[in-house]
Amino acid sequence: MAAPLDKVMCAVSSQVLRCLRRCQPVGAQLRSTVFNSTPTLQAAFYSSSEQEEKDPFKVFLNHDIQRLLRRITGFDIMKITQPRPTPLSKPKYKLLTDEELEQIGEKALRRAKQRLQMPPYMRVRLPITEVLTHDPDLEGLETSKLVFTDITFGVSDRSRLIVVRDPSGTLRKASWEERDKINQIYNPREGRMLVMPQMFLEKNLENLLNRKKYAYILDKACVQFEPDHPDYIRITHRCYQSVHDQRDYDDLRSTRHFGPMAFHLVWNKQIDYLLIDMLLRSLAHDAAYLVNIYHQVHQHSVSAEYCRESRLEGIDVIKAYCEHDCKHKAELELAVQSVDPEKAKAAKAEAIRRFTTLYPTSKPDTASPHPQ
Repeated sequence: MAAPLDKVMCAVSSQVLRCLRRCQPVGAQLRSTVFNSTPTLQAAFYSSSEQEEKDPFKVFLNHDIQRLLRRITGFDIMKITQPRPTPLSKPKYKLLTDEELEQIGEKALRRAKQRLQMPPYMRVRLPITEVLTHDPDLEGLETSKLVFTDITFGVSDRSRLIVVRDPSGTLRKASWEERDKINQIYNPREGRMLVMPQMFLEKNLENLLNRKKYAYILDKACVQFEPDHPDYIRITHRCYQSVHDQRDYDDLRSTRHFGPMAFHLVWNKQIDYLLIDMLLRSLAHDAAYLVNIYHQVHQHSVSAEYCRESRLEGIDVIKAYCEHDCKHKAELELAVQSVDPEKAKAAKAEAIRRFTTLYPTSKPDTASPHPQ
């Protein structure tokens, strides 16, 4: 074990109540709530009155927003299926009919689409501080914490019951950090470490970001952390901001992380330069979809209300956003003019010149990464 837990861990099943009855006087109502592994346990376990006004996770899961995020992600099959480091093995050769070859191709296409499944965009989880009971008669009986874990088969790590008896005699629900360690011990996830890897420390993270290892960082973060873990949110948001600052949007296009990055920029009202990048890459439809996402997230923005009243579509939606909510109006107007057939050549040349003057390593090309 990489780091001592300073705890005595007890794996228990549904018989845990029988064990704890000998240690503490607990009422029947409390026992039913704590130890009954029913579908309502999760709701009771994580209920809290401290709720923010707007939860990004609920907005992110909206069906229309998910559909638009998938559209702007793109589907560059060569990028999705690019070679990855794998152990060497002998190649296998098969003789197939045209029908069998078509079936294998469809199967490979489905696997490629699965690789674009977006990780959820969530807020930081609320701390677990609920105390179940305090028995002063047990104070000083043990010098280490006692951790009781429900190991019933089929229970998810998220809803698994884990309680801790402190040396002071307090019986409480395990904190998130304790839950993460215990779950990894009893139900280890492949690739996940018990202690956070050194690459996620601030100094090492900055080094990776300077080398533009965006997809590598985000993939590793998805394996190591839950999507509402404070470190996951810190790392992913820092990575999204670095992509935005360097205008390296195309590095994440056709990956599972492009949608959450775009949603992050929408949520924080920072979509101007992503819109410019899309327009200069001849992705006007994607730019319109991005503005539609912005209008669904920020429904009371000036451009959203104007588009609803005027029933605008396509490039007109982008122009409305540029007119009312844009923070970098001059640059975006040039990019919008680049999709106008009459003004396209001169406007696009000027927009690219301005864009590449500030960000020479992020020069947009004219090739579309996916068909419209």
